[in-house]
Amino acid sequence: MKFLKKSKALNGLYVLLLIFSILSCSKEDNEPEINNYGSVKGNVQLYDLHENKISNYNNLIVELIDSKNNKKTLSVDQDGNYQTDECEIGEILLSFIKPGFSGIKTIKTTCTKELQTIKNIKLTEDVPFPYTIKSLEFKDGWFSYSGSIDPDITGDYMITKFFFFSKKATVSCSDFNYYLTTGESSNVSTENWTTKSSTNFKKQILLDNGFNYGDTVYITTYIITSMNAGNVVSFLNQTNTNLTVESFSFKNQSNTYSIILNKD
Repeated sequence: MKFLKKSKALNGLYVLLLIFSILSCSKEDNEPEINNYGSVKGNVQLYDLHENKISNYNNLIVELIDSKNNKKTLSVDQDGNYQTDECEIGEILLSFIKPGFSGIKTIKTTCTKELQTIKNIKLTEDVPFPYTIKSLEFKDGWFSYSGSIDPDITGDYMITKFFFFSKKATVSCSDFNYYLTTGESSNVSTENWTTKSSTNFKKQILLDNGFNYGDTVYITTYIITSMNAGNVVSFLNQTNTNLTVESFSFKNQSNTYSIILNKD
């Protein structure tokens, strides 16, 4: 008799557990999935050396690396537009690559639930020759330099120089502590007419970017179109402080020049 009572009690317990299990599963099935995605969109514009807009977006790659290091290539339409609505929330890297074109290569931003719009990404054709640095100096609040291009090079478009500064001898447009566009432009045909150029420069800028007095500063430069330089400045002057430039894709690097950062 006691055995029968015990069996009935156990059966009742099993039934209760079964009901609880079913209810728990039903509750889980009815809970909405948490969407951890945000949206990013933007536009890339292409230009030739003479500042004419180009509509050939073949081979243009827009690549996204999300906060979990997942990598995806975004589709780009015939007008250079791209968008993804499946961007993992968190810090992301966006890269813009087209063979034969230069400009901002990789930017860092944050993907949130709100739509993030990336503006002012413009790539221009590569300038097909380098600059040779002959001298550099920091003095009396000025950054002065001299150099030249191959005298046999011809062309009729505007160019400028983009300098990169690093604590490492491997300085380049993707390995730097600080960068500077001079703001000075010249025509390819008259580039070698200038013997020396200068731009306002305070050494404190280097101190604020990881250098110390006594350090060797390694410097290199790239010849880019004046429009390309303007594009970079426009991008950097955006009010969106959530954007930083991680690297550039300039071609035909100059020689590397080094100087000691001394107090005036």
